[in-house]
Formats: sequence, C-alpha cells, structure tokens
Amino acid sequence: MTDFTRIKYAVQEQICTIALSRPEKHNALDDQMIKELSSAFHAAQKDSNVKVIVLKGEGESFCSGADLAYLQKMVLTLHTCKRFQNLILTRIRKIPIP
Repeated sequence: MTDFTRIKYAVQEQICTIALSRPEKHNALDDQMIKELSSAFHAAQKDSNVKVIVLKGEGESFCSGADLAYLQKMVLTLHTCKRFQNLILTRIRKIPIP
C-alpha cells in the first residue's frame, strides 16, 4: 500500500476506512490529498475483501473544502474542476461498494 501523508487508509473485517488526516487545516483538500484519495478509492475498489467504504475526517471537521493556500497557487479553471471531478467524485460514484 502507498504511504499516505494526507489520509489514513485501513481495511479491517471487510470495512475500508479512509480518513482525511489534516485536522490542523480542518481536512481542507489540496492537490496531494486529492491524489491520495483517488489512490485509496482505487485500492479499495480492487480489494475483493472490501465490502464497505467509510469516508471520515479526523478532528473537529469532516472537510472544510478546498485549501485556500492551494487555491491561491493555481488558477481555478474548468479544467481544474473537471480534474477534481474525475479523480474523486467519479471514482466514488462508480465504486460498486456501499
């Protein structure tokens, strides 16, 4: 399994838990977290032992949205929005696991 820095990934008793792990930033999404989430959902989908996926956030907030520092470093374009959708939202929607 890939070493993650922004999320935590675990599979126990057929339950995959993916935790957003930037509580100091209220689990705000940045480029690295988006990549890690995509990898984690892909791994869960490929694991025949996984029957349920739980997505949660560590700390006080589940997710505050996009990291403002991350947004300041890039120009938010239609391409960027499509990239986010393709990496995360589409993958979540297509996983045949509840």
